[in-house]
Amino acid sequence: RRIFRQGHFDRAGTAKFYAEGLIAIRKDGSAQSSFDWEAFEHWAESYGVFVIMPSKVQYTWIPKRVLSPDQQNQLRDLLAAKIPADKDGR
Repeated sequence: RRIFRQGHFDRAGTAKFYAEGLIAIRKDGSAQSSFDWEAFEHWAESYGVFVIMPSKVQYTWIPKRVLSPDQQNQLRDLLAAKIPADKDGR
């Protein structure tokens, strides 16, 4: 499980990452969505977060503070294998 926030909605929840994609679940349990990796155009990483982007104007961020170093490495490897990195840093 990972904590995530949808950038434009700012709703915390959990996400489960799989080889096929991810499942995002709202914190209050009111909604759950499944996404194939093809739904995301880019991903990026900064000092404190991973960011996955279905477009240049939408994003979901995963704070590194909720992940162990091993989980961070696993997520980084999974994102690198499944989604192109954002070369522009935007």
